[in-house]
Amino acid sequence: MKRIIYIANARIPTERAHGLQIAKMCEGFANSFPRVSLIIPKIPNSIKIDVFEHYNLKRNFQVKKLPTLYLQGLSMSASNVWYWIKSVSFAISILFFVLFRTGKDDLIYFRYDVSIFLVLLPFLKRRNIVCEAHFLLTGWQRKMLLKVRKIIVITSEAKRLYDLELDSKERVLVAPDGVSVLDFDVTISKEEARKRLKLPQDKKLVIYTGYFYEWKGADSLILAAKEFSQNEELVLVGGAEDVERVKEIIRREDIKNVRLEGYRPYKEMPLYQKAADCLVLTSSLKNDDSKFFTSPLKLFEYMASGRPIVASDTPSVREILNESNSILVLPDDSESMLKGIRSALYDHALAERLASKAREEVLLYDWNVRAKKILEFILK
Repeated sequence: MKRIIYIANARIPTERAHGLQIAKMCEGFANSFPRVSLIIPKIPNSIKIDVFEHYNLKRNFQVKKLPTLYLQGLSMSASNVWYWIKSVSFAISILFFVLFRTGKDDLIYFRYDVSIFLVLLPFLKRRNIVCEAHFLLTGWQRKMLLKVRKIIVITSEAKRLYDLELDSKERVLVAPDGVSVLDFDVTISKEEARKRLKLPQDKKLVIYTGYFYEWKGADSLILAAKEFSQNEELVLVGGAEDVERVKEIIRREDIKNVRLEGYRPYKEMPLYQKAADCLVLTSSLKNDDSKFFTSPLKLFEYMASGRPIVASDTPSVREILNESNSILVLPDDSESMLKGIRSALYDHALAERLASKAREEVLLYDWNVRAKKILEFILK
């Protein structure tokens, strides 16, 4: 194997979690293999710093941007049309890149995207191609995926279902997402973190980072905050188009103790987590992706923070968390969520024990460990 070529149909850097995951995996691969390239579309980006600075990366891999059609006006007025125009044009660039710039000794690794897959389909028997698929695919896309030599998934349920249709259980690897432990190993007090972030010093802060979509079960946390006392506050960090829905819930339910911080850059996440009295991860049993097929980056970031975790008890979450490293609560249940939060806030011995155990176990989920595991699986 001469090179690892990671293809991603994504704007990178981005505010979305997938950009962080892709970038950190390229760094992890490059820590174990000398030649790694990230191939992404060449499109405008509102984030002006490069991928290495944005995600706190070593400059140990190459980033190559392929020509991609970008229509500024259409991207605002017809996002679905724009996405497919962008994707098809990027796929055409990939086709020429694979034909003329890669060889049989190169590993082509890609995060599943239908346009990329259709372009790579003719090369499956002639190239070493590996796909990382995060959500369970169905129908014709699933049949196509199973033609790939090796597949990386993030939960055991996804592997179980794919294995049922394969002639060998050796073609699918479960590799949960991860974290750069060093990025979150910051020496700062709770008080200093709050001072830097301009958060109150005199309240118990319950912090959630990420997106607030209904399918993620975030409503149970927001509704739990309705019963918070005056010295307890929920801090929501992140969100995008889902923020308006959260604001409507807060207004409708007349919830007072909620602070919306909006999107914050990756480099500030360790500070928010150090500022917390407890960290919350929500999931839902009402959505199969949330229930079975997700491996949230914040889960591992929380584990690295040294703060107690309160999490919804779903099958996907339980692959990583358990009663020895977190407080697990009933999914989609605000009363159970409130009870778990109160245990984390006021049972100090329990909180310290759980946080310490999570901090110990997160070392197994460092991006470098994940990259080595995947490379060993590919090469065996």
